[in-house]
Amino acid sequence: MPKKYSHFILWLLLNLVAGNPLQGQDLKLSKIPLVQVFSTEQYQGGIQNWNITHDDRGILYVANNYGILAFDGRNWRAHPVQENTKVRSVHCKGNRVYVGGQGQLGYFEPDRQGALQFYSLKELIPEQYRSFDDVWTIFNWRDKVVFSTVRSIFLYDEENIEVIPFSSPIGYAFLADERLYAQSMTDGIWVFGESQFESWQNTSFFNNKSIIKMAHYENGHMLIMTRENGLYLGNGNDVRPWSDKANEYLKGNTLNTLCMLNNGNIAIGSQNEGLMIFDRKGNLLHHLDKDKGLSNHTILSLHEDRLHNLWVGLNNGINYVELNSPFSLINEDSGLQGTGYTACLYKGIPYLGTSNGLFYQASAENDFSMVENSAGQVYNLSVLPEDLVLNHHLGAFEVNGGKAQPFFTETGTWKMVKHPSADRYLVGSYSGFYWFEKEGGTYVKESHVEQFRESSRIFEFEDAEHLWMTHGYKGAYRLDFAEDFLKPKISFYDEEKGFPSNILINVYPVRDALRFPAEQGIYHYESGKDRFVPDSSLSNMLGWDTHVSVMEEDELGNLFFISDRQAGLLRQNSLGELSKETAVFRRINQLLSDDLENISVLDYRNILFGAKDGFIHFDPVKVSKKPEEFPVLLREVYLFGQTDSVMYHGLESGKQIIPNLPYAHNSIGFRFAAPYFDSYQDINYRYRLVNFDDSWSSYGLAAQKEYTNLPAGDYRFEVQAVNIYGLASTLASYEFTIQPPWYATRMAYGIYAILALLPGIIIIRWMDRRHKKEKRALEEARKEQLKRKEDELHETTKKSEAEITQLRNEKLKNDISHKNAQLANTTMHLLNKNEFIVTIKNDLRTAISQDKNLSTEVKRIIKHIDRNISSDDDWKQFEMHFDQVHADFMKRIKEQYPSLTPQETKLAAFLRMNMTTKEIANLLHNSVRGVEISRYRLRKKLGIDRNVNLVDFMMQL
Repeated sequence: MPKKYSHFILWLLLNLVAGNPLQGQDLKLSKIPLVQVFSTEQYQGGIQNWNITHDDRGILYVANNYGILAFDGRNWRAHPVQENTKVRSVHCKGNRVYVGGQGQLGYFEPDRQGALQFYSLKELIPEQYRSFDDVWTIFNWRDKVVFSTVRSIFLYDEENIEVIPFSSPIGYAFLADERLYAQSMTDGIWVFGESQFESWQNTSFFNNKSIIKMAHYENGHMLIMTRENGLYLGNGNDVRPWSDKANEYLKGNTLNTLCMLNNGNIAIGSQNEGLMIFDRKGNLLHHLDKDKGLSNHTILSLHEDRLHNLWVGLNNGINYVELNSPFSLINEDSGLQGTGYTACLYKGIPYLGTSNGLFYQASAENDFSMVENSAGQVYNLSVLPEDLVLNHHLGAFEVNGGKAQPFFTETGTWKMVKHPSADRYLVGSYSGFYWFEKEGGTYVKESHVEQFRESSRIFEFEDAEHLWMTHGYKGAYRLDFAEDFLKPKISFYDEEKGFPSNILINVYPVRDALRFPAEQGIYHYESGKDRFVPDSSLSNMLGWDTHVSVMEEDELGNLFFISDRQAGLLRQNSLGELSKETAVFRRINQLLSDDLENISVLDYRNILFGAKDGFIHFDPVKVSKKPEEFPVLLREVYLFGQTDSVMYHGLESGKQIIPNLPYAHNSIGFRFAAPYFDSYQDINYRYRLVNFDDSWSSYGLAAQKEYTNLPAGDYRFEVQAVNIYGLASTLASYEFTIQPPWYATRMAYGIYAILALLPGIIIIRWMDRRHKKEKRALEEARKEQLKRKEDELHETTKKSEAEITQLRNEKLKNDISHKNAQLANTTMHLLNKNEFIVTIKNDLRTAISQDKNLSTEVKRIIKHIDRNISSDDDWKQFEMHFDQVHADFMKRIKEQYPSLTPQETKLAAFLRMNMTTKEIANLLHNSVRGVEISRYRLRKKLGIDRNVNLVDFMMQL
């Protein structure tokens, strides 16, 4: 048969034998739920707590003598009511917390900073009804909030208050099955119809019986609880007692409050007898009072929270009863004393061994009592085929009912087991092993196992011939009894044989084989190799680096363990597969004993873990599915430093207004909490400040974070919680902005920019001026240079012009000289011509004188010559050329000196040509003396002094 099917058949058979786990047996052990106690010192309020409720976020509110108390899973806050009246009732609707007290009613609502502010509604009540006593109940009905007093019911619709008055006291008003009920002390029970109260239970049965609670029950019946006369069922026609058994138990008790629990059970709070919880049939499940778990006898209020645990308002304090937890305690409140070491179920009676002795519970109605002769340290209980043996510091005892009879007192014993096949018993003691046989109904020591003197606390038979014993500080021993029971062959196994070390080695029978938890990991023995090898399947699940100190298997194949002082469970399914569960056990890790840790399986629904104070009872069937999501709340945002102030008080008042904080307030703190009340002290938190922190913080218990000297910027603080079951909460966040310091504002940066630009501007202006100056200087220099250049050019030009003029003059001079030369040549030509002509003339005259025949013709020729010599054509030609050369000299001199004769004008021209007197004389046909006289006359006409050179004067004219 495949292994998985064999596991399924085994699992099915065990469930059939044991019964359906959900319907399984309950040993009725005298145990109490886990209870958390809150004293007045813790919640800083009055002693009495009259009513309890919670809002949509899970924050708990308590009606207290000092006002209302708010608990967020971390801290308590007190909120007084106007006139400091005592608050008797509290009710949450939306973001409002309605309260009723002595002569006062109203509501708390968060302001813009999330702080609760009280608003009285008393002024809305018609004046004739404003005088009233206590408001004992508040609830929603038909979109109205109902405030119930002794004489009136007030209906508030968030605008007005309608009053329903009564002529006689009504005690309380109740909401049940969506209907409004009230009790008249003289007219029975009334129910509100369409527009008014009508008789519902109009009998005299409840006259003078104070009804304090009505709740829907079943089949149209209401459960009606009276203060002094127990509980009844009524349907509007008849009334009958709810449960004779319960009423008998409640007889004589004064009852204060009732709470219908989610699982159908009924919790009742009394005046003097504490808390009683009944099932639907009226069977008492729990009775808690000051002597059994609670801190006070008087119960004033009850409230079941989202985790289905019970808040108990006391006459002095507040208790939190974890009814929905799979864990409960068996300790001094159950009659048990000392640290828990071992437990067993023998003949239907639970026996529990502690450091103080052995205790048993004779019946479900009784607490635990000590077994006679068992005082002292108990180590183990051995359930043998015929007997129950107590292994004790003082030896071994047979247990019979409430008495223990010693049969071995030589040394302390750890454990006693029967040999797998032989009719003998092995006892492990401080000094090794002893064999016992049973003779005459008692156990008789046979002999001490020779050559083995080690203290033997943990040991198991492998088979009929081999026994394993593990020593916590040495290693493992294998005793081979094949040849001799008294002289076994002993083998020792330590780290050389496969163990990781020689310490913390144990042995337990698990899943039909021996498993050896070591300092790290789980091992099993391989006989073929004669050494230990890792057990992969269990080590993978429990951890290779984990030390498992205790392993215990139940009848369904579930494996319970304690590793590194943490408890857990490997739960087996129908196919034999194991799944690890540790989250739920975090609730008890701090309660576990650290001395000889132990787990005792009484049956599949009753697992006991040894605790520092007694035992922790675990019911695997009661492991409920926890909410997969819960909130984490920012409860306070505050500034600190020179001045401390709270910016946000933790309650939403609409959309968050993102605060803009001045830079002086750049140190900010946050307080947060998660309203997960199951092990609220073990809630871990992580957080980060977006735009500041690089990543999330690690999870820790600290519920507060402060940041100092934050730089300017936009931030968002985020926080998340994780409970002991490993479930993570939703995120809570808070946004804020820190403004830059004055020296880092936009205006400052503008100023900085201006200041930064100003030197630049100044420098630019200076450079511009300098540049302009330099430009001007350069311009001046350029102009200067240009002027110089111009001057130089001018000079050069002048020089050039002078040179040109000079050249021109020279050219002119040359031209003049050339012209003069031409004139001179012409003049000389004329002179020569005239001289030649004169010579010819003279020669002709001579010829005439010599030849008289030639006289007429020659005279005619001479006359013709004279005409040619005296002709003005040549002179005009001369004068024209002369003026061209000498700039109209002839014209100018005639204009300046009009008195000059033509002969004198010619003389002046010849002088300007720098001609000698002789040359002039020849041209003028005059003698030298005549020319000199003509020069003299010309000087006088020109008005020239004798010192002035006449030729120079003519040259300059």
